[in-house]
Order: sequence, then structure tokens, then C-alpha cells
Amino acid sequence: TTKAGSDRLQVRNGLKWVSGVAYEAISAPSAEQLMVIFRANIGRSGNPFAVNTREEAGDKHYNKHPNRGIGHFVLATGYTNEGRNGKMLDPAAGLKGGYENSAKTFTLSVTDIAFFTAKRGVVA
Repeated sequence: TTKAGSDRLQVRNGLKWVSGVAYEAISAPSAEQLMVIFRANIGRSGNPFAVNTREEAGDKHYNKHPNRGIGHFVLATGYTNEGRNGKMLDPAAGLKGGYENSAKTFTLSVTDIAFFTAKRGVVA
């Protein structure tokens, strides 16, 4: 990563380096694709995956993030409801600058995850 942030390919390479697992960068997955990804990565192999989100100022935000444009990676660590909801870990939780009230872990529907990853994607 750099001061400018990370892209999906950098994260993919880092995850492979740390875990030995061959991750793939996937652009703009649909909610249906995300359900499959949750079941395959977490359900079958027990591997978390990176979710590259984009939140726009004036649009909906997740996990009590500040109302501004934010590009941010969170980690998918589990799921409920047969993969219809993802359990997420937010590395920005508790940080200054608007994240003080964000929870370390939270749950989002795959429909919402697809909304936030439409411009970014996942590394699964």
C-alpha cells in the first residue's frame, strides 16, 4: 500500500503472500455473485476476503462512516442467512476523522455490499 491507498491487485498480491491462497480481483460483483463468494471463500475454505467499497457524499454510508466520499477496504469474515448477509470487519473503526462511532464488526446484506462495491469490487 502507499499513502494514496491500495488497489485490488495490490491487495490480491498481499493476501496471496501472507496466506499462500491464490486470491482473485473481481470487479463489481452482483449480490448473487457475492452470496457464492461468501459460501466458497468462507463457508468451504474458511478464508476471509477483502471488500473494496466506495461511499459517496450525500449517498448512503455503512457502519456510521462520515458523510463524505470514502474509498475503503473492509474484510468479510463470515456470513449468515445462507450467504445473504455478510459479517464484516472495519479496520477504520475507532479512528479519528469521523470513524470514532464505527463498530469494529458489523453485518451488511449482500445487496448493500454489492451497492458499495459497484465501483470497486472484491478480492476473493
